[in-house]
Amino acid sequence: MSAFNFEIIGYIAGAIGFICLTIQAAKVLLSAETNAISLTTYYLLFADYIIWVFYGVIIKSNPVIISNAIGVPFVLAVILKKIYNLRRKIDTE
Repeated sequence: MSAFNFEIIGYIAGAIGFICLTIQAAKVLLSAETNAISLTTYYLLFADYIIWVFYGVIIKSNPVIISNAIGVPFVLAVILKKIYNLRRKIDTE
């Protein structure tokens, strides 16, 4: 009998988080609507993803590294769109 590979749980959790983030980022980028988006929350989320990537490197965990590294550009895209809208006065913080 083979041992269960517990890393699969990390990949599944990462995939679920990625799907949630992708849906939000797609909505923001396709609609250009950012009024309901908190810039502070996305700054913290960006920092969170970066810290998790570093932690994943330290503990040598591919699920942690991959799932968080993939999320970084999506969070950054939402941040940049929010800032763009704020500067164009399309949005209010």
